[in-house]
Amino acid sequence: MANLMIVLTVTFFISDLFLLVWLVPTDGLAFFQNWRSNRDHSTNEDRRMFIKNLGVVMAGLPFFSFMHGFFLGRYNFKVKKVILQSSFLPKAFEGLRLVQFSDFHAGSFDNPEEVQKGLKRIQSLNPDLLVFTGDMVNHSYKELDPYHDMLKALDAKYGKFSVLGNHDYYGENGQADVDALLARQKEMGFLPLINEHRFINIGLDRICLTGVENWGKGPFPKRGRLEEAVEGIDNREFKILLSHDPSHWELEVKKHPLRFDLTLSGHTHGMQVGFNLPFLKWSPIKYVYKYWLGHYKEGEENLYVNRGFGWLFFAGRIGMWPEITEFELRRKEAK
Repeated sequence: MANLMIVLTVTFFISDLFLLVWLVPTDGLAFFQNWRSNRDHSTNEDRRMFIKNLGVVMAGLPFFSFMHGFFLGRYNFKVKKVILQSSFLPKAFEGLRLVQFSDFHAGSFDNPEEVQKGLKRIQSLNPDLLVFTGDMVNHSYKELDPYHDMLKALDAKYGKFSVLGNHDYYGENGQADVDALLARQKEMGFLPLINEHRFINIGLDRICLTGVENWGKGPFPKRGRLEEAVEGIDNREFKILLSHDPSHWELEVKKHPLRFDLTLSGHTHGMQVGFNLPFLKWSPIKYVYKYWLGHYKEGEENLYVNRGFGWLFFAGRIGMWPEITEFELRRKEAK
């Protein structure tokens, strides 16, 4: 109920603001025209009423969009499939299915049954490797209580791995709450990667999975230590990096002497409002983050920014539906 009241308040405010911005200039212009013109005033009045009615219709668009985002959009989980080709991928990993979800934000949910449906969609993909890229909670590890068994039930052939996002540090007890959250994740079968790496082995081949604590621009905790995480790795390894904030890729990862074949991030949510169409990708968040949605490639290095599983502040999603990303790794023959 609290989420609905917040959404209704914001929705009516935006709709009224839109109507006000539309009608004040219109009424002012009509007054000026009537004062200056000797034409039939009934014609001007008809035109003004048409513009007013059009404004009312236009103001209704944000109302219905926000209502759709609240009642349907926030649990409208979408699976995005990405085929990633790399000449550095070992042959044994051809066709590996890696599934990413991010930004769970357990404290925001108000319908465990709908959350369960989303998690079952993850499991239905039968992942070989499952990764979570930060913000498991809003503030407290206790927010996970209703979803503990659901998350524990997720399974992947080669394991479940996670990293911390900025919200995972916001518990009122500081590091003690972070430690409690990490313990909960381990209870649920996730292996947190805290500035460290693990090798995934298939036969004699292997890939390197690296994870760092949150690192990004702005006022957020910057605790990731990439150098520590990659100690002992060289460029012969195929490397996947889990880093919550995509600005890390822009500001540090791309400049690093090591090649990171795939970096997986979240954090932006696509701002939960925008357009995500084949011919149009836009959200206000693009003016804050250069890399904010989907797949980016520079040379042999790739970044993928997941839209997130949950939400924050606004209990809805408009055009930026919650995302589960399924990667299929393929080997590309070197030229």
